[in-house]
Amino acid sequence: MKYESFARDNLPIITIHGTEADCRCVFHEDSKPSMRFNMELGVYFCHGCGARGNVHTLARHLGLGGVDTSVKLRDVYDALRRIEMPHNGPRRLPESFLSSYDLPHDYWAGRGLEEKTIKGFQLGAHVLDEFVTIPMRDINGNLLGVIKRYLDRDAMPRYRYPKNMKKSHHLFGAWRVAKVKNAKTVVLTEGSIDAMKVWQAGYPGMAILGSEVSMEQIKVLQALDVRRVILFFDDDKAGIKCRSAALGFSEIRVGRETKKTYRRDHDLRRYFSVESATYNHTSSKDPGDMASHEIDEAIADAYAYL
Repeated sequence: MKYESFARDNLPIITIHGTEADCRCVFHEDSKPSMRFNMELGVYFCHGCGARGNVHTLARHLGLGGVDTSVKLRDVYDALRRIEMPHNGPRRLPESFLSSYDLPHDYWAGRGLEEKTIKGFQLGAHVLDEFVTIPMRDINGNLLGVIKRYLDRDAMPRYRYPKNMKKSHHLFGAWRVAKVKNAKTVVLTEGSIDAMKVWQAGYPGMAILGSEVSMEQIKVLQALDVRRVILFFDDDKAGIKCRSAALGFSEIRVGRETKKTYRRDHDLRRYFSVESATYNHTSSKDPGDMASHEIDEAIADAYAYL
């Protein structure tokens, strides 16, 4: 691509989709990847402040020398129209979508969630009592759908996620962290209820919704300008494995043998300062089952440590 080197060398890129790079905007203070730059045609547009133009104006703004280009004007306009449109991904839903699930349910109180938390996360339920619902949003607060937590003990899987949403591309609660000024330290949990309990205890929490932190989720953390991460995964075999994966360690099968490997690019310590919560003050092994004072005791020391 003609301007790939220019983009990689000079722009704060968060993600790349084909020929287009999503970056933090260089024209205004930007904690999100609001600006899209086409690396083939050398044009850009910011969804936040509206800045747009070609690689020449961008280079001048960055204080760089001239950049060679032979892009036709029609190509510029065509590219601008394309990058103003959101890239392919999960369908964004209107807020009215949640109205059908705006029902109270005893399940939430049974999990120790307070009314303020229930309302803040807009938790609801299916009218026939089949499942309860947790709205899922992207980093910008766009509604992607609802996480369905089925109430039947024999339901498999117990949790079902919005159609076409890639869990590894999102962090539950990221939209709330984005609204917190200078949220440099965050708590990472496995599940959404765990993250909500962390918020209830007074700390910004996000859930990875899986068994390891993906590269896309690392980019979400970077887009939020996070500096320190506290790992608060379950204190069981799966949680310990999840914590190891967050530090770059994993196990792979080679024939009949299991070998331990280290993936440097998946090690959170490469990107952030990393601490771990402790379970010294409670018999619970899951943040979702802990009271606020137990969560505070588990992460307060790590959160306050500088």
